[in-house]
Amino acid sequence: YGMLGAFYHGRPAGFVGVHDEGSMGMLEILPAFRRLGIGSALGAHMVKRELLRGHIPYDQYFSGNTASRQMQEKLGFNFSEQPTIWLLTPDTAPGEE
Repeated sequence: YGMLGAFYHGRPAGFVGVHDEGSMGMLEILPAFRRLGIGSALGAHMVKRELLRGHIPYDQYFSGNTASRQMQEKLGFNFSEQPTIWLLTPDTAPGEE
């Protein structure tokens, strides 16, 4: 799926991508560029890109990550009542191919 990057006055400011299973994520904004709307812009662009591909955009966040949840609320995401839990087992752990 690839990654999208953001630049602010020619300087790298952040990035976002899509995980192998299809969820949006890996959003990271460098500290000097936070609170400028860059994360929301990257998220909105990724939502649009996924919709144009015919995919239903979805995201996940760690419990307690209020910044991530607030951004997802701003983008209009609905939230599941039940948490999603991912487990790695020895046969599914990265590098065990």
